[in-house]
Amino acid sequence: MATATASEWQIGQSLWWEDHEYKIVRVGRKWLTMESVASGHYLRVDMKTLQVDDDFRTSYMTRTLEEYTDKVAREKAWSRLAAFVRDKYLPPATVGLESIYQAAAILGIKLEGD
Repeated sequence: MATATASEWQIGQSLWWEDHEYKIVRVGRKWLTMESVASGHYLRVDMKTLQVDDDFRTSYMTRTLEEYTDKVAREKAWSRLAAFVRDKYLPPATVGLESIYQAAAILGIKLEGD
């Protein structure tokens, strides 16, 4: 994720948190103060990382709704893949050793014996 500086943000600019649009209402030295377009709820966001200041979980804003939906789709696909692999004791008969090594390489995993 690219980092940003105060000069890159403008009052009224939109960011997305989950599927909710927020507008920048204040640009500070470190934080952006955001207001929900729908509810008027305020929150604080680190302007460099877009991490939401939330005591309960780590989450990030995105610059567009499309970026958010792409992120969610990627995370869901990853979760399904991880569950599939985790629940299998043996590889499917159609998956050969070379395919396993290729998948590991794509994912940046070094398998023993490499």
